[in-house]
Amino acid sequence: MSLVTSRDLRSHRIWRDAPLVGVFRLYGYMNTSEIVRNSVAIGMLSPGQITAGTVQSLATLLISDTSLTIIGFNHVRTARSFRGRNTAIQRLLKSPAEWLLWIDSDMTFRPETFATMWQAAHEAPFPRIVSALAFMFDGNNHSLAPNIFDWNEETQEHDVRNNYPLDDQFWTDATGVAFTLIHRSVFEAVEYPWHQDHVEHPETGKPMGHDISFYYKCRQAGIRVWYCSDAKTGHIKTFEADEAAYMRHLGAKT
Repeated sequence: MSLVTSRDLRSHRIWRDAPLVGVFRLYGYMNTSEIVRNSVAIGMLSPGQITAGTVQSLATLLISDTSLTIIGFNHVRTARSFRGRNTAIQRLLKSPAEWLLWIDSDMTFRPETFATMWQAAHEAPFPRIVSALAFMFDGNNHSLAPNIFDWNEETQEHDVRNNYPLDDQFWTDATGVAFTLIHRSVFEAVEYPWHQDHVEHPETGKPMGHDISFYYKCRQAGIRVWYCSDAKTGHIKTFEADEAAYMRHLGAKT
């Protein structure tokens, strides 16, 4: 078993082979057939490596919120993310957990990130999908963008919303799954497979990624995404892609 030092955590070195499930408080609900209200299953995919910053963020969340009921930790080790996501969702639906919290294995966040999303999920308009603010980085052209996508009826495509409301909450049509809270009823409303590789738009034939295609199905089922730009995350690349980095990126383009 490898150990994580404070220096490792500060530098976001990779944490290998450590028993992550030992970090979480797992409750004895797995033998019940009833849904446990306000419970969460954590879903995470990885190719076998998880950034130490993500581990630190998770530990801090669970230490700070002793009232949070974690039903299970669905860590799927796979290089094929669309298959791994389907596996984690199937595990959720076989469990009594009410919500699935997706956390990518290279995300950082603070306890208030989840607290903001959790509060939003339990207040009007009572959304069934709640996303934190996260950013995508394209290493080929060194571009940085928020994972906020609005459906364009004219082009029949999802457009990135680069100029989003700061520290606010609003509806949008798609996001990634970097740090996203989804109610189990969403997966019951959308047909399996929830995530697919090489999906084409049914009318235009244009390709859609497996995350975007999932949200397209949600939109067809009348389910949209409640986006919390006041719930901040970081995305670990060769740097931490967060809101501060995005604002610097915008400034450099002008």
